[in-house]
Amino acid sequence: MPANRYPYATPDQRVRRLEDEVYLLRRAIIELMPDDIANALSDYRSCKSYREFAEWKRKTVGFIISKAEVDPKASHFEERGWCPLCKGGTRGPYQSGFKIPGGMEKHLMGDGNASQCVVTKAAFDAARDALRDGFEAEEEAARREVEERRKTEQTLLIDPSLPPQLFDERQWWNKPRPADALTAAEERLSSLNFEKEVSQNVIAYKLWYDGRLVLADPRTVGRITFRVFNSETPKKGSKQATFNLLDGWKNNLAEKFQGLLAEACKTLPKRK
Repeated sequence: MPANRYPYATPDQRVRRLEDEVYLLRRAIIELMPDDIANALSDYRSCKSYREFAEWKRKTVGFIISKAEVDPKASHFEERGWCPLCKGGTRGPYQSGFKIPGGMEKHLMGDGNASQCVVTKAAFDAARDALRDGFEAEEEAARREVEERRKTEQTLLIDPSLPPQLFDERQWWNKPRPADALTAAEERLSSLNFEKEVSQNVIAYKLWYDGRLVLADPRTVGRITFRVFNSETPKKGSKQATFNLLDGWKNNLAEKFQGLLAEACKTLPKRK
């Protein structure tokens, strides 16, 4: 941006004006949408906490997915379509668009390695900025509570650069896996050659693959999430690859896992 855009403004005034411009650009993107979608993307004022904010985002994404139309030309094997907001989607010789609902949801939420829809990113960022001040006190109280619980409750290592997570931590829109179902998930992980490591109250399900660390997260009903890191001690914010193994998958499980793991590793930077 040119240094003389606001030649007579103080640094604080320039920041404020740029923030106003970003807000207006975000609103412009949202208002380009049909009325029902624009209203859904703007209906966040009742959120009183980050948990409610996360639930609002998930509900809004579900509503948008309900507007997606299956494109028969996108795939002959599964239901796929284009994003109802940005009209984006993958383009390939055999499959195009996004798988409905899973791939579409990742695109709209920006989950995992998915490139987020520009419309939901603008809307969710605008909502977060508008609500942030009101969330600060709630977030600080929740943070202190979590820190105290981590000292005594069972936790799970899902990222070596972050503190171990409680089994219900940040599971805002997911259904936590009950204790009796965790045994079945552990058996599945053992069949895939994962080792369970326990240190004090911290559990880690680990696998080494081609010099990379794979950590399993079985906390959510219906799936086990895997995160792949280039080293055992990654820096905070360094790139990682994620993929899921669904509980309903029974046949050729090891082959499916190996295929997903190999594809995930391709998205990581080459190891030095």
